Amino acid sequence: SEPWTIQSGGYMASSPGVNVGLRCQNLKQGMFSGEGFFVTKVSGRGSLFLCSFGSIHTLELRPGEEMTIDNGHLVAWPASMRYEVHKAAKGW
Repeated sequence: SEPWTIQSGGYMASSPGVNVGLRCQNLKQGMFSGEGFFVTKVSGRGSLFLCSFGSIHTLELRPGEEMTIDNGHLVAWPASMRYEVHKAAKGW
């Protein structure tokens, strides 16, 4: 029943008990994440089906643990998870 955020295009289907909506990312996340300003937000109880290119691997982070992930490979995350967008290479 914990709300989740899903990458743009990652939502496939859900059972009737799942609420599906949109969440607006902040300016930096919207401009530089590659996902745009809106991502899908889901909450409620039931089955949720996601889609992605390739396999999906679950990563469980312990409290305070940090991980760097290319935003093109992040499919879904708990809505309560704090995330930041950083520039990966020199250039712009």
